[in-house]
Amino acid sequence: MRKGPALLLLGLLGFLTVAPFPTSSLSNNVLWRAAQPTPVPSSRAPDASALLRQADIWRGEGELEAALRLYREVVGLAHGTETAGRAALGMAHALLELGEPLSATQVLSPALTLLPSGERLRAEFVLADALRQAGACVAAVPFYLHYREAGTSIDDLVAERLAYCYRETGAYSQAAEEFERASGAY
Repeated sequence: MRKGPALLLLGLLGFLTVAPFPTSSLSNNVLWRAAQPTPVPSSRAPDASALLRQADIWRGEGELEAALRLYREVVGLAHGTETAGRAALGMAHALLELGEPLSATQVLSPALTLLPSGERLRAEFVLADALRQAGACVAAVPFYLHYREAGTSIDDLVAERLAYCYRETGAYSQAAEEFERASGAY
């Protein structure tokens, strides 16, 4: 068995993984630059919509901290727009998944007005859930009721959440009615 070529190849591979390409040679410099990400010119702002899509992807993959960083960046870039409202909704979802319902309410409450009506309605349901999870059922009830009044296909779920809130606040007869409503859907 010939060891010379194999050792030479291993040595070369070791050199390439440890040592950077020398910049004195034009061909090596071109290779080095091709391997680097293309810098974005500073005069061009990042696209908030593209960042929002990436944050949504990361949240869907369970990369919640990375998604939160991007959502925050989007809110800063698109301040006061629908895109910022959508980023706040995404942040609220991620914060709920991280077990931080109070933070979710603080992020989502001021952003509701930025969303168009259909998305606002869904965001109000998320806000109601966050308020309920944060122990603020009294504040959650109006959002659940508004969601129900707007016409929902998940009335049984809304009724169940309302029942828990009513029970928690001591409104036992209303809780019983909502539990009945929730069980009637099954």
